[in-house]
Order: sequence, then C-alpha cells, then structure tokens
Amino acid sequence: MSLTFPFTDPPENHQVVTIHPHVKWIRMPLPFSLAYINCYLLKDNDGWCVLDTGMYRKAAVKRWENVIKESLQGEPITRVITTHHHPDHNGLAGWLCDTFQVPYYTTETEYFYQRAFYASRSKHHYWEYLQYFDRTAMNESSQKVLHTGSSYSRMVWEVPGAFHRIVDGQRLQI
Repeated sequence: MSLTFPFTDPPENHQVVTIHPHVKWIRMPLPFSLAYINCYLLKDNDGWCVLDTGMYRKAAVKRWENVIKESLQGEPITRVITTHHHPDHNGLAGWLCDTFQVPYYTTETEYFYQRAFYASRSKHHYWEYLQYFDRTAMNESSQKVLHTGSSYSRMVWEVPGAFHRIVDGQRLQI
C-alpha cells in the first residue's frame, strides 16, 4: 500500500492553500532546519478555528496578521487548538488568544507542560536545575547546553492563562 498525497506541492511562503472550503493549510516559518510547521484553519460556525500556531517569532506574527487580513474574508478567529506543547505548535497560541480574545483548547497534560516550561526557564530558577543535573551526574557542559540551548520562553508568547480541556475520545463541534 502506498500513500497518495492530494497536494504534492506545499504552500509557498505567504500562500494559503484551500484544501476544502472549510479547511485552509498554512506553513509557518521556523528558524532551524525543519524550516516550517503546518498550521490549519478550520471553518468554525461564524469564523475560523486555528489548529497549531507556529513558533513565536516576529516573522510568524506578521504571517498570521497577513493570513487573517487577506484569507478569512473578514471572518474572525473563534478559538485556538494546539496538538501538543512543542513551541513550533503552540508558540503563538497566547498571542492569537489575546489578540482575538478567544478560548484556548488543549489537553490538560499539554497545557501544564506549557505552563511549567514557560515559567521554569528563567535564570531565577537556575540553581534548581543545577541541583537536579548534579543528582543525574550530568556533566557541566551538557548542563549549560540543556539549560540555555533553546529557551522555551523565547519561542513562546506568554501561555494563555486559561484553557478548555480536551480529553481522549472527545469530539469537538467545529
């Protein structure tokens, strides 16, 4: 059995591909070798639901502003859903929720991962990391790479203050 892809060419920069009248595909730029993340807009009653957001970067914020202005026919963003806590998937959830004053949906575990990673990467808590790393016998150079290599809080707009919990098997009305 082989896979057949209905869209062989991914969207170009600044392009929104309509997969179906109720589903739009966007690629958000990333600052590393993966280069982009796929995000989707799903028709949601009188507006659009965002599924995954891209990483917090000025270029990604501009990209969302352009997509919203040029591709949604004046319809609003109605909610934001992220699949998991990685910053390329949830980095702009807070910005979108704040900007459009819409609810945020994710699983409980993923939400609290986001909150913990966002809050715990400050220099204020560095001593706690050092003690933990010492207990694990991690060498000092590895400790520095792990702690400073890619700070979660620099890749994520502030995590939304509240969320709607998604549970296994739940069906969302979109």
